[in-house]
Amino acid sequence: MDAKHNLKLWNAFDGCARFLLYPDGKLLGLCDLAREVVGAQAGVTMRGGMIWLRDAPLCEAQLAAALGDKSIGLLHRQEDRLILASFKTYQAGEQRVIALMMRLVTTDDKPDFACLGEAFHLTPTEEAVALQLLRGSSPAEIARTDHVSINTVRCHIAHIYSKLEARNREEMWVKCAPFAIKSRSRNFNNSTC
Repeated sequence: MDAKHNLKLWNAFDGCARFLLYPDGKLLGLCDLAREVVGAQAGVTMRGGMIWLRDAPLCEAQLAAALGDKSIGLLHRQEDRLILASFKTYQAGEQRVIALMMRLVTTDDKPDFACLGEAFHLTPTEEAVALQLLRGSSPAEIARTDHVSINTVRCHIAHIYSKLEARNREEMWVKCAPFAIKSRSRNFNNSTC
């Protein structure tokens, strides 16, 4: 199976942009959705046969520093957009290759999430509050919608953050992103390479 076929299969599976890079950042291959992320002016560009994040080539050292060993982490934030990413390094014969996954998330995204309650041991109420937070509702809006006090909502949010090991909504998004199942965003649809 060749790399382009693998990119197509990966993209069809989860709707994420896929890149294949050499450790120095030189581009080996990318899918169509990756081209959209590069063209979205969200801080990721392609110049000189390399992928750049802001003003530096996106190389293995930069990815390791930004993401560490997280399964998915925040690579870049730009105003109302986040770029979530994950990478793995593989040995392909004599050469090391980086498989990089990216998802561009904007504040306009209204994704649905599967199994958050099971994955993070949330109560049904905590899961409902978490979903509203992930869809952009403020604690005051949640209190009004659910007909509860703002302090009750804040208590639920504190429990949610504790269970997700998150300090804020951005970190919560990063933890929950792998469970996203649909959105109006192009990065959550079923685009193919």
